[in-house]
Amino acid sequence: MMRVSGSCWSWLKKQVGLVCVAGLLAVLLLYLSTRSTYRESFLMKDQTSHAVRQLTNKTFAGLEQDDPALVSYVRQLIIPPSTKAYNLTNPTKVHFSQYDQSAFAENTFINGMGGGFFLEMGALDGEDKSNTLYFEKYRGWSGLLIEPDPKLFRTLSGLNRKAYSINAAVSLTNVSALATFRPARGEGRIWENSKKGITVQCFPLYTMLLALTVRQIDFFSLDIEGHEMKVMKALPWEKVKVRVMCIEMNHVPGGVKAVIEFVESRGYTFLGTRKIDAWFGLRELLQETMDLDKYLQQHKIDTLRLKLLSQTYTQYQTSGGLVAEWTAL
Repeated sequence: MMRVSGSCWSWLKKQVGLVCVAGLLAVLLLYLSTRSTYRESFLMKDQTSHAVRQLTNKTFAGLEQDDPALVSYVRQLIIPPSTKAYNLTNPTKVHFSQYDQSAFAENTFINGMGGGFFLEMGALDGEDKSNTLYFEKYRGWSGLLIEPDPKLFRTLSGLNRKAYSINAAVSLTNVSALATFRPARGEGRIWENSKKGITVQCFPLYTMLLALTVRQIDFFSLDIEGHEMKVMKALPWEKVKVRVMCIEMNHVPGGVKAVIEFVESRGYTFLGTRKIDAWFGLRELLQETMDLDKYLQQHKIDTLRLKLLSQTYTQYQTSGGLVAEWTAL
């Protein structure tokens, strides 16, 4: 049998002791690390649940447009694009706009660009007079359809559009609210300080864009029967880019002159008027899809702009609705 000297036993005892101490330290460090991770996870979960509080249709009003809770609430209300086949009334139709707005936008400014994002305020039933269905169906775009009329929205939902949609109105300020909406096919609108109509939820436009994490709109169709300027003034333009926008102007207080002056002040180029719409675009994006300077020169846009800015504007109510007139000075 092999004998071990006293000095060897002493050395072995020291080694075993060191191993035991190292093991205990490793276990202690693992425990502390696990405890710390658990605590951080718990705190993060608690902070998240506190920051993104749950809103209801009774508690959503009065919040700023970038409030995380409001953004989360709106995200829950937005219906995602349908995965079903289209259920259109006119499945073979190409352009659905009232005045060929989609054809004009495509042939003049968009020129075949695929994969864009549109925004249509005043989407109606999603097909009749739609300014965006063409881009969705034939160019593969996504987008957001906003329509406050519940009856029209039910029809829209049944079309299986490949775009996000929400049954709500856009707030006329940068705060969420309840408002009175008077349905009238094609001419429904928000009526301030009135109780005649139906109550609808209103969300700032920027809140809806945040809910979808959208920072760029390639075609913006704005038609809300006279409140266009209020919606535009509430939008933080420095946080959103728009390639081309079509703004119905015939019901806007101040007329086309007011629209041109405001939109240009936000850094956009006036592209002309057509029927009841004024058109604008962001130069840096338009230059990707067209020769902007050639278009402006060819169509004498600057001459038209100066003419429109030199006109007086009157607006009056008739039995047929609000009428606008422009008279040259």
